[in-house]
Amino acid sequence: MNNNYISAGEASVIDSLMPGNQTYGIGSRLRQALMNGAQLGTKWYLDPVNGNDGYDGLSPQTAFKTLPYAYDKLTANKNEILYIIGGASSLVLSAAFTWAKDYTHLIGLAADIRFGGRVRIGHAGTALATMFTVSASGCMFKNIHFQHGQASATNLVCVYVTGLRNLFEGCHFESSLDTVASGGSYAWRAVKLGAAAQANGFKSCTFGTWTTVWASAAGALMEFVSDNGDTYVEDCLFVINTSSTSMKPITFTDAISGGYSYVVFDRCNFVSTNAKPAVIFTVPSNGWIFLNKSNAFNVTAWSTTNAKLIEANGAANASGTGLGVAQA
Repeated sequence: MNNNYISAGEASVIDSLMPGNQTYGIGSRLRQALMNGAQLGTKWYLDPVNGNDGYDGLSPQTAFKTLPYAYDKLTANKNEILYIIGGASSLVLSAAFTWAKDYTHLIGLAADIRFGGRVRIGHAGTALATMFTVSASGCMFKNIHFQHGQASATNLVCVYVTGLRNLFEGCHFESSLDTVASGGSYAWRAVKLGAAAQANGFKSCTFGTWTTVWASAAGALMEFVSDNGDTYVEDCLFVINTSSTSMKPITFTDAISGGYSYVVFDRCNFVSTNAKPAVIFTVPSNGWIFLNKSNAFNVTAWSTTNAKLIEANGAANASGTGLGVAQA
C-alpha cells in the first residue's frame, strides 16, 4: 500500500480483519474515498539529514536521503510530488542535476520565508557550471532555496530553465556566492531561461544575495535568451549587490516572441544595496516588457530606452514613478 492508494486486495484484507469491518466494508469504502479524492500521484519524501536511501520514501519517517535516488522514483506525467524536509543542513549535490520528468513537483517543507529558506539545494565545493536544470514542463517548485556559486569561477548558472509552463513559487535563487566568479567578466546567472522556454511563472521569489558583492558587469539575476514569451514574474524581490554601475540585472539577449511576445513583471521590487546601476533592464530586439506597480531603489533608470518597455506607473525612466533615490 502506498500513501494515497489502496488496491482491491488490500481493501479486502482490511475488510476481513474484524467482523465489523467486513460487515460495513471499511476497507472498500476507504479505497473508494481515496480513489475519489486523489488528484495527485504518489507523494515521496526526502530528508537530507535523517533519511536513508534504503527506506521506502513514502512517509517523513521513512524518507530518502539523496535527491538523485528520490528523483529516480518519480513517474512522469502522474503529478507525483517529492517533498524535501528542511533543516539546518543543505541537500548537497555532487554533480549537476536535471529535472526532466514532466508534471512532477518539488516542494520544500519548512517555514515559507523570502530569503535563506531552510530547504536548501547547494553544492559545497564542487564545481558545477550549471547547478540545476529544469528541462521538464508543467512542474511546480515551491519553497526551495537554490544556493550556487561557491568555490570555482566556473560556477555560472544556478537554475537553467528550458521547459515550458513551470511554476516557481516562494523560491530563493542565490547566486553568485564565489568572489572570483562574481568578479572579472564572468557572466553568472541566478536564473537563465533558455531558447523557447515559454509561459514559465515566478511567484513570490527572491533573486540575489546580500552576502557577496558582485564585481562583474556581465552578471545578471535573470537572463532571457530568446523566444521566452508569456513569462510572468509576480511579487518578486531582486537584491542587486553589485559594485559595478554597468551591471544589468535583467538581461534580454534576443527577441521575446512566442505566444503574445511579452514578459510581465508585476508588483516586483528591485533593491540595489551597493553601487547604483545605470539600468535594470536591457531591452529585447522584439516583443514587450510590461512593468506593473513595481519599484526600484538606488537605480538610475529602468532601461536606456522606453521602446520595448511599458511601465504602468508612468514613464519608464522618470524619477518619482517607481524609482527610489538613495538618501545622502
